[in-house]
Formats: sequence, C-alpha cells, structure tokens
Amino acid sequence: MQPRWHGLHRAWRRDSALKDVIGDEPLPALAAPSPRTLEDLHERIVASRAQGWCTVDGEFEPGLVAAAAPVRGVRGRIVAAVNVSAPEFRFSGRLDEAGPAIKHAADRLSARLGAPVTALRDLQVAG
Repeated sequence: MQPRWHGLHRAWRRDSALKDVIGDEPLPALAAPSPRTLEDLHERIVASRAQGWCTVDGEFEPGLVAAAAPVRGVRGRIVAAVNVSAPEFRFSGRLDEAGPAIKHAADRLSARLGAPVTALRDLQVAG
C-alpha cells in the first residue's frame, strides 16, 4: 500500500479532502479491480459512505476480501474502524451479509464511546 493512502479516512468525512490526501498523481495499480482515477475512487467512497460500510474485493491485493465500518467518537468523527478480512476463497460470498453486521458492531462501539445519535444514522457529509 502506498504511503499516500494513509489518511484516506478523512475522505470518508469530506469529499474535498480526497484530492488533498491522494494528490494529482495517477493512482497506483495495486490489483486489477483497483480504482484507476480520482473520480472512480470518489464514487466508491460516496457509495460506501451512503451505506455506512465499505468492502474490498481484490482492489489492494489479489485474493484478499474485506468489509469495514467506521467507529465514531464523542464528536462524531471517525476514531477507529471495525474490519474483517480474509482470503477470497473463505469470505467472498459473505461480504454482502458481513457489511451490515460490521456496521452494527461499529455503531454499537460508537454509542459506547458517546457518539452523537446523528453520527449513528446514515450520515452523509459532503465538503
């Protein structure tokens, strides 16, 4: 994974942060299904933000699948994530059911951390 991917969580909150984090360089071709353009990456982030979780199906490493959801703190900001990853042959067919379950776990953790109720709804923030 390229160092510039670090901090991508900020783009989950604000669309305007994406270019700041990624920059103007072409996106690295980490695997065949990886996003190739900033627009493609943006579309994936917007879709993931809308459903409250994201999935990875070989985008970063061939044969690796995962699902993750943000954990929010007392101010509603992302402070952590719940993530489950596995080899494709073990988990690929279960990503659609894993996403909502992982979001539920992340929302429960967020509530325990004192996240505002509005942060636990289908939060969509654009910058």
